[in-house]
Amino acid sequence: MENKPFKGAFNLRPFLFFLFFTLYLGALQAQNASKYYTSQKQDEGTLYFITPRKSFLNKKAKQKLDYELTHLTSKDSITLNFTFLDRAPRSIDSIRIKSVSKDISSATEKFYVEAKRKKWLHRYSTEFNLKDFKHVLESSKHPEIEVFYDGKSAVLQMKRRKWRKEQAIILKVLDVVEQNS
Repeated sequence: MENKPFKGAFNLRPFLFFLFFTLYLGALQAQNASKYYTSQKQDEGTLYFITPRKSFLNKKAKQKLDYELTHLTSKDSITLNFTFLDRAPRSIDSIRIKSVSKDISSATEKFYVEAKRKKWLHRYSTEFNLKDFKHVLESSKHPEIEVFYDGKSAVLQMKRRKWRKEQAIILKVLDVVEQNS
């Protein structure tokens, strides 16, 4: 006797694949913003700290820029604290974020500079208008950060795929901040 499959049987494999794929894509789109920031109530408002973010690089010059963001709800600005790693000590005077539709720039404030093995670690801070910063993030497919020092400048970039993830995270956190202000 031959075993024949029941003609009315539902093939479960394609359905399970479709279900898994749909849930996986949904999980990628709906990021939980709370793991990317902390907040603390203060007298002047709520302080939001967006955790340290991925690097902008200049591979040719072997330079690297890591950053984190802070925003106090009583202000209309966002603070960009950054670490610039280079082969030589630099006196960084300003920074510019370049995008397709708008560039924003600001003077920097030095925290410290220290030697770290064969590199120099520069810790600085700067402020940008929150609306301008958000506009640059929203409009930019691939921004560049230009660091100005000693009459020269260095342009640092992030890979497009990394940037898209960074952009989504930061914009999501800024939306949370806006909704709670």
